[in-house]
Amino acid sequence: MRRKFSKLSIFALVIILVLSSVVVCFGADPDGITVQYNGENVVFEDAKPKIIDNRTMVPFRQILETMGAEVSYDKATKTVSAVTDDLEIKFAVGSKDIHVTKDGVTTIKQTDVAPLIDKTTNRTYVAARFIAESMGNFVGWDHENKTAIIIDLQQLFAKADEDFSILSKLMSTNLDLDKAYETTGDFKADVTFNVPGEPSETKNMNLSMNGSMSGIQQKTDVDMVMNLSIDIDPLLANMTPEEKALFDQILEMYKDISMKIKMDGESGDMYMNSPMFAITDPTLTADNWFKMNMYELYDAMGIDIRPMMEMSQSEIKISELLPLFFVDTGAWNIDTYNNIKISYAFLKNLLGDEAFNTTMSGTIKTHKLTLSQTQILAAIVKTALSEGIPTDSADLKDISAFIEDMELSGNIVIREKGGVLYDYSFKGSGSYDGHSLNLELTGNNLNSLITMNLIVKDMMEMSIEADSKITQTTKAPDLTLPEGTKVIDYNEYLSQMMTLTPMPDAAIPLE
Repeated sequence: MRRKFSKLSIFALVIILVLSSVVVCFGADPDGITVQYNGENVVFEDAKPKIIDNRTMVPFRQILETMGAEVSYDKATKTVSAVTDDLEIKFAVGSKDIHVTKDGVTTIKQTDVAPLIDKTTNRTYVAARFIAESMGNFVGWDHENKTAIIIDLQQLFAKADEDFSILSKLMSTNLDLDKAYETTGDFKADVTFNVPGEPSETKNMNLSMNGSMSGIQQKTDVDMVMNLSIDIDPLLANMTPEEKALFDQILEMYKDISMKIKMDGESGDMYMNSPMFAITDPTLTADNWFKMNMYELYDAMGIDIRPMMEMSQSEIKISELLPLFFVDTGAWNIDTYNNIKISYAFLKNLLGDEAFNTTMSGTIKTHKLTLSQTQILAAIVKTALSEGIPTDSADLKDISAFIEDMELSGNIVIREKGGVLYDYSFKGSGSYDGHSLNLELTGNNLNSLITMNLIVKDMMEMSIEADSKITQTTKAPDLTLPEGTKVIDYNEYLSQMMTLTPMPDAAIPLE
């Protein structure tokens, strides 16, 4: 089996890091549909996968057993049961209802193609994507190779909390997460744009902005206010009198922007109110609040953010966080599993516990890690050796040369006390071909400060400074809307704006 490094990719976990990936090729039957589970093709004996109603359908027993379930079939009721260590799935042939029981709670999900019996093989078929996702797996489709890709990321990252126990301290806390906390923060930014033109006419345009936020959060409920002010004078200086007259009102808005946000974490409903809405659309008034459902919004993009929201109610584990980063890897293909597997191995070699130097002073345990081209190259070579990738491959040499051309440095310090985060700091910088980034992070469970300077060659330079502070409060997030509020469904509003229909029809009095 031939392995090689693919082109360099970038993955941000703690800092912007250079990652490598590998390509592993598996043979697929050119005349039919292939199903791949955790990088290996599933061999179906007497009944093959089929496309039915534009869905990949597979024999139920083999796919469920491949994913680690104990399967039983009741002929009398034509009901299938699949049991794993943490869940049970039941469904009946011909019914679109799938019963999923986890932690004693049963939910009913509906598939768009009901399980069916194939008359030619007398085998029961189920939709591969739906059944795999019901089992907690991630699913993709390789169109070129006609292959359904199923990956159990929980299994792949099962040892992540052990491998990255030091980094996990960044997400540990001694705060009571059932209580409410008030967050306040400020930020300021300066941006210089290079305005294109003739060499003698090239100008720099400077923009300065500052803002603040304050709010109360309890679990996933949020009530917050954000303010932003942008100095638009440099922008006005580059405008003609006609342009100023045309955009004057809108540009004035940017001098003082405020927005109120309320979110019900259980339902996913978020409400937004801002004076700028009425400026951009005269049909709106100050008492209009836009409503959108965050869960539905991300569902439409194929992203389930519910697990991330649930994490905010408890300490976050790296084993739970990593799947959220890796699930959106672009178009999935037969190499995706191995790309993720190698990327994880690289992260472990570069940022895992063994990469840190740990010392103890009194009750404070200090973990330090220095990053440079040398450490990154060493991690790549170590990954190549452990994963059977030829160290003399052309791709590996290209990657090494690319890294050597970069200027990279970083220092991570994580201190803990009693097994809980005490404080942290990170200082890092990188540059390549005229582009550069300098980043500094410091903080603890209650306070944080970030400073950043970014230069994009021949385009812009930006500096940012932001800080935040958290304090416990007896107040709870106020999710009620003011009396007289008119709620506007944001999706309906956009639809009406696209078709130029009047807005009043979209307004719904608040009950």
